[in-house]
Amino acid sequence: MQYKVVKFLKILIAELEDLDEDIKILITKCEEQHLHEEISQYVFLENLAVLKNELFGVEGFIEEVRNISKEEFDSLKELKDFLLKNLAQRIKEKGLVHSILPLVERKLNKVELYLEHQSEN
Repeated sequence: MQYKVVKFLKILIAELEDLDEDIKILITKCEEQHLHEEISQYVFLENLAVLKNELFGVEGFIEEVRNISKEEFDSLKELKDFLLKNLAQRIKEKGLVHSILPLVERKLNKVELYLEHQSEN
């Protein structure tokens, strides 16, 4: 099981880095829309605030995942539950937008599903 935990974390980090990059792309797109006057100053600032908050949250979570002691977990479910609980607590403590939770949860489920299919083959 330890092998699955290590593999899960490696793939999860790659997926979270992909999410981080997606948010950066959205920030750039938002800036371009504002520059071309496709969105108002108000909409731009609101969108930018949310996106930068998401980015801050995801980047911090990536670091947290990188520093996890892999030996502490006996199952993927235990690891996944731990990660979700810690993220929810991080969101509350840091005043992060709640939209981060479903974004990260989707990545966790994706990696879990991938590993389940790998073990079937």
